[in-house]
Amino acid sequence: MRKENGNRGFTLVELIVVMAIIAVLAVILAPQYLRYVEKSRVAVDCHAAAEILEATSVAAMDEAVYKDIPETGATVVWTATNGKGKIECDDPHALQEKVRESIGDTTRSSKALKDAVWTVNVEQDPASKSISCQAEWSDKNGENADKYKEYTEQSGGTYESANGQED
Repeated sequence: MRKENGNRGFTLVELIVVMAIIAVLAVILAPQYLRYVEKSRVAVDCHAAAEILEATSVAAMDEAVYKDIPETGATVVWTATNGKGKIECDDPHALQEKVRESIGDTTRSSKALKDAVWTVNVEQDPASKSISCQAEWSDKNGENADKYKEYTEQSGGTYESANGQED
């Protein structure tokens, strides 16, 4: 005489149903996860761009740097080509040194915006002793700013401040 144990386990059909449910969930959630990862990479790039904008504006407000900015203005460019970025000024002067000192590194890698350029234009108003920094994302040729408009807004695209220095 056989004694029933009551411990049957799972049937093959039950296991197949569970595997099908897991497969459906994976198909639904994988694209969501990939979008999330891409958004976080863009956020990292936008944060780095905002950091460069802030460092540039702070550097430009320094009295020694402010006096060294040409009347035509100055430009700080972060070129992120193939994920490797480099920060440069259009002409080497005190602004470039202060930005480098502030950021600590002239190379920043890009996580998502691999062929984009972050350009910060610094202009001064000698009458009011103020600076303004306008920045935007564009492609390598300096075009298609509309394509990157959302990223420019996310990165804090414009900064204006009084220099606050006395004569």
